[in-house]
Amino acid sequence: MTNIPLSKKEVLNKLEKIKYRGPDNLGYEKINDITLGHLRLAIIDLDIRSNQPYTFEQYNIVYNGEIYNFDTLKTELRKLDYEFITESDTEVLIKGYDAWGSDLLSKLNGMFAFSIHDVEKNIIFSARDRLGVKPFYYYWKNGEFEICSQLAPLINDNSKICNEAVSAYLDCGYVPSPLSILKDVYKLQPGKFMIVDLASKTLEIKSYWDLEKVVENKISYSQAKEELHGLLKDAVKIRMRSDVPIGTFLSGGIDSALVSSIASKISKEPINTFTIAFEDPKFDESKVAKKFSEVINSKHNEHLCSASDVRNLISTLVKVYDEPFADVSALPSLLLNKEAKKFVTVALSGDGGDESFLGYRHFDFMSKYINISKIPLVFRKLMCVFPWHFLVSARKATITSILTTRNPDDYSIKTFLGFDSIKAVSYTHLT
Repeated sequence: MTNIPLSKKEVLNKLEKIKYRGPDNLGYEKINDITLGHLRLAIIDLDIRSNQPYTFEQYNIVYNGEIYNFDTLKTELRKLDYEFITESDTEVLIKGYDAWGSDLLSKLNGMFAFSIHDVEKNIIFSARDRLGVKPFYYYWKNGEFEICSQLAPLINDNSKICNEAVSAYLDCGYVPSPLSILKDVYKLQPGKFMIVDLASKTLEIKSYWDLEKVVENKISYSQAKEELHGLLKDAVKIRMRSDVPIGTFLSGGIDSALVSSIASKISKEPINTFTIAFEDPKFDESKVAKKFSEVINSKHNEHLCSASDVRNLISTLVKVYDEPFADVSALPSLLLNKEAKKFVTVALSGDGGDESFLGYRHFDFMSKYINISKIPLVFRKLMCVFPWHFLVSARKATITSILTTRNPDDYSIKTFLGFDSIKAVSYTHLT
């Protein structure tokens, strides 16, 4: 979506760059000064009636994602006298916005990034899901804007690298939102919505969701396990509604194994599971994955990641990741998706399991620091004077930093918010 005066050919050329994201239909429409384009990957209601841009009364929507509870919302909307002509979540989304405005966002259970053009109010309302599963990039300068689910179509001859983003990338290994690697191009942060006023040429961003403060729940361990199992089962079940084939990514880890196990119990037929194997045993989890696939009786698909696979995918990597992304699993992940696409359109994964269940090393380090913090700070500082000649300077600096950290709260802040470049990130285009 854009208000920049572009020809239809220019818009279609932009969409051609990311056609692989939505090969099932290309939609184009120009309404007043707003141009809308959409590439569809059809998952629910494959009929052309659900193609986008989708229009209802004074609203026009372009949308990427899935609303898992759209049937429940449809029932609520029918009670408000709304009628429906499709089986898609797109129609529910646009009519839900007509009924509830921005309050719709708190009702949504899903992954989404969407923009709605309100012709009567002359505004663009956009939102991104709570955890930022779906990407949302936008260009904004002097009242001109362009919105896309990927960065490539927003690149032009005048694009320049954002030095602030480069600094953040060197700290983190990725470019954190709201920055992008380009100047004047930003990511809408998770849990936020954005309103562009076309008349005043102003942009406003607000938060509709954030993590709540943890409240201790006084239940037994067995009750907690039972409740967690219920939540996991529901999370998998709502993601398995689809009018196209579904599978799961299966590694040797607990997270993907859990998802695959639950999916296999929900599915009426054996599910497809997909694994990437490696020749180096240090990285290979395929044997464990295969054993697990036998336990859940899945249709297991295994592909050995060879050196030629990696070489052949480098050009695709540049195409898919428009900005720097220092993750060693990026190439195997692309290969896994490529192989899975031969059999399914939708694949569930265990992504987010480590974050949700404290599976990374820094969580273990934090628990160990609690014991260190019991030593009085003055003694810990004296320990730093010890001649650590047998350690390399980097390790020595790390030990000194740990010993001189006052308390667990400060250690937590150092661990998760220790990057100066991240703390300095702000919506500079709004100030």
